[in-house]
Amino acid sequence: MFIFYDLIFLLVAIILLPKYLLKRKFRSAFLSRLGQLPEGLSLDRPIWIHAVSVGEVMAVRGLIDELRKAYPQKKFVISTVTATGNKIANSLAKPGDLVTYLPLDLSFIVKGLINKIDLLPHVDFNVQACKEAALKVNPSLEFIEISATQGDGIQDWLKWLRNYKDSHPA
Repeated sequence: MFIFYDLIFLLVAIILLPKYLLKRKFRSAFLSRLGQLPEGLSLDRPIWIHAVSVGEVMAVRGLIDELRKAYPQKKFVISTVTATGNKIANSLAKPGDLVTYLPLDLSFIVKGLINKIDLLPHVDFNVQACKEAALKVNPSLEFIEISATQGDGIQDWLKWLRNYKDSHPA
């Protein structure tokens, strides 16, 4: 199923490529959707907020304001899906923040991360059921279980990121 999704996406992308190139909107939006970030970006553990479109961006304005008060030293990453949502998010951003489009999730570049595994003894969450449900959507999905506080799985994730970066130069 995901091969079908990827093929349709690639076909549409090839068809729309001339339009993007002619309108000169190609670079900023398309490359960020492929996960490319600005050169020299340094956010130091930012707060990430995802809002799909204008309505969601408008809904999180108060949240962003309160988070800025509580964590004045933190930078923000605000990801959106739509161009209009991205425009409104840019108006909320402060210097040093990053407003970007949510990257596309092509099946051959997606990795499943299950975070906060250190909390598993304290919550009612079935990791195996989660994996099984995700595999129904994308049978080729691979998982890394990580704990940011304990460090479990971080080296595996970093290794995967390095391998991916090395095999997909910018």
